[in-house]
Amino acid sequence: MKKRNFILSTIFNAVLIVTELWGLSISLFNWYPGNAFPMPSAADNFRFYTFDSNVLLLVTSVLYLVVSVISYRKKKEIPGWVMIFKFVATVSVLTTFLVVVTMLLPASGIGMISWPYFLFAHVIDPVLALVSFAFFEVTKKKKKRKCFYVVAP
Repeated sequence: MKKRNFILSTIFNAVLIVTELWGLSISLFNWYPGNAFPMPSAADNFRFYTFDSNVLLLVTSVLYLVVSVISYRKKKEIPGWVMIFKFVATVSVLTTFLVVVTMLLPASGIGMISWPYFLFAHVIDPVLALVSFAFFEVTKKKKKRKCFYVVAP
């Protein structure tokens, strides 16, 4: 991996980790004063695909950050399974983004937007994940059959 890509990928993944932790903590613990939709319990959040895909992105970003630093220091390539895992997480949050932008917002109107969880979980994190993965993390062509892992979640 080029030094420029490594640095930008590290920055994007660090920002993703911080925003995911912030957004998920708001959703889990309802600690943000503007949160208007309290859940009866934290486990209820796992009913929602948005929450699940954002948890997957958080785990994947932490994993990718650790593995990329180790691989960069050892001058080795990032293992393929890590890239596939990151690809799956990126497509998962992009699915949420596309559903919200093309279906939920037009149907529900601007009133469904709540700061900050809505913007982080549905807009900012998916865009950050796409930019990070597509422009800084993909290093070589993958086999087409590995793309089918995306349909698993």
